[in-house]
Amino acid sequence: MFSLLFLLTLSTSAPQVELSRAPNDSLRIYGSCWDMATGIDLKARVIATVDERNVVVGESDENGLFDIPISVSTSDLTFESKGYRTITTPVHFLGETKKEDRFRIYFKMIALDSQQVARPLNGLSKGKKVLEQADDIPKSNFQVRDAYLGKALTAKICLTFKRTGRTYCLDTDSTSAPTASFVGELDQIDLKVTSAGFQDYEGSLKSENTGTGEVIYQIKLQKVVLPIVSMTFNAPDSLPIEYRSKGSGSAWLPYLKGSPWKEIMFENALLGEQTLNAVHTGSNTTLSSERYTIKPGLNFKSIHVSGPESMKEIVMPVNNIVNAFQNRTLHFDQSSYEMRQETKLTLDSISEFLRSQRDAKARITGHSDNVGKRDLNLMLSEHRARVVAHYLKKKGVQPQQISLTYKGPDAPIAPNDTEENKVKNRRVEIQVGKL
Repeated sequence: MFSLLFLLTLSTSAPQVELSRAPNDSLRIYGSCWDMATGIDLKARVIATVDERNVVVGESDENGLFDIPISVSTSDLTFESKGYRTITTPVHFLGETKKEDRFRIYFKMIALDSQQVARPLNGLSKGKKVLEQADDIPKSNFQVRDAYLGKALTAKICLTFKRTGRTYCLDTDSTSAPTASFVGELDQIDLKVTSAGFQDYEGSLKSENTGTGEVIYQIKLQKVVLPIVSMTFNAPDSLPIEYRSKGSGSAWLPYLKGSPWKEIMFENALLGEQTLNAVHTGSNTTLSSERYTIKPGLNFKSIHVSGPESMKEIVMPVNNIVNAFQNRTLHFDQSSYEMRQETKLTLDSISEFLRSQRDAKARITGHSDNVGKRDLNLMLSEHRARVVAHYLKKKGVQPQQISLTYKGPDAPIAPNDTEENKVKNRRVEIQVGKL
């Protein structure tokens, strides 16, 4: 699937100049920044770099949502939220944009105080000891994890002692927690953690009284998100269209024009040239073809399509439409039935489609991994299915359009042998069609 966003520089922003009014060459961006641990939308400030000046262009409302204008001369966007790591990304406009264009974006943010956590060692297997140590000297253990998925990572941890200037580095893998011993105060040690595909972490070692002589420091890293593409589709509502893409990593289309796909965002897309064709569904006629190049950072692409009047009365069968929604999978965190922000965005699109096609139905099936007791996992999978069904009903989908079932751990799509596979099984599957 398409994906993108070469996120993310991590720095404090330069002095800003408040923007008093929307620029004449503006378009609009809307969405949210949300806590990757809780899924809660955050109060955030948005800063645009325009002509080498940093300009505050807006902030999110009391619900954590923003809807603000930015200039097409913007070269970078910065998202700030108090207590969270700042996100800065380059911005690219792929072709012509219009003032009425509106683009959806959202970002996962990580709390600064959650990136380094110290706790008493509790039977965790350890790797080799890298520093000279005596048995009576307190030992510190280190483990690096993906901040979003929670899985252990292979990483390099470097400790620099301020008083002596010496640096020691430890290599950790996904199964062990290397051990080091320190003489002196922990607040005199600088820490740098690196792992391929993740943002670097830099800080001072936090000292905590754990009540034991041995402690494990768990450092959480945020993934580097590759380029993001945010697209807006503009075409007459009466014109049935599929969008078909060619190019590197372009198996993400066709997607249907219409309410579900007015604005859409793709993460982790591949860089390079793409060609997007707008094809009239009834006649298979290509109405427009655009070529563009995905660049590192946040990419905005606007698609404007018009067609001959004679084509506007051709209606695409529902069976063709529903192919865009079949077998959608929504993922959940361990032991949780709280929906993530991207889950809500997917359900928004599905609800719009179901409201427009009253003879279409959604079959919702809840699942879980096999961690813990089976009866509790069955209950958890039921809750996951019910919160999804409840969300669709709140969006106006009729109850008779929804059927619900749950299977707990009994229908895994991957072996429950690793954390990465268990993540795949914590899910709700949705099938849409004439069921």
